[in-house]
Amino acid sequence: VNALSSRFAVKSFRDGEFVEASFAKGELIEENKGKSSEPNGTYVEFIPDPEIFKKYRFQKEFISKRIWHYAYL
Repeated sequence: VNALSSRFAVKSFRDGEFVEASFAKGELIEENKGKSSEPNGTYVEFIPDPEIFKKYRFQKEFISKRIWHYAYL
């Protein structure tokens, strides 16, 4: 996904610590580590690259179902 995004960020929380990375068009632009009070989990955010995806729209129902399927796995 990061190579197809104008911006892609991921942040992972585990046992009181976090690691995060930010990308722009597939290139790593920032990486951080530190302490956190957040519960264990992962946060992902991206914006599709408009040069690649001229017209796009998210289908919220499809995405919600897909996330639940992946969470089960």
